[in-house]
Amino acid sequence: MTSTSSLSQVKLHGIAAAPGQVVAPAWRWAESRVHASGTDLTGETGINRLQIAIRDVKAALATKATGLEASGAAAEAGILQAQALMLDDPALLDGASSSTGHPA
Repeated sequence: MTSTSSLSQVKLHGIAAAPGQVVAPAWRWAESRVHASGTDLTGETGINRLQIAIRDVKAALATKATGLEASGAAAEAGILQAQALMLDDPALLDGASSSTGHPA
């Protein structure tokens, strides 16, 4: 597949999910650059920040799932609820704490 954009032509390589042809412009996510902050993420400070981040993400997922359920999108809400359950996996904190040498 080749992009039909007037800005550039790019050949995209991939695996077809189904046989057939595509006759449409292709859209790709732009690569984003993540810049590390100078914040200390090691030791007890890092574990505490991870715990806070997990709590905040779980709250955001719960809020979004509630909204989806209210709008009749129960299946989509279930996906977010499953993601929230993954954040309860003790291996997440155990892995972080073992790499810093501090208990979670």
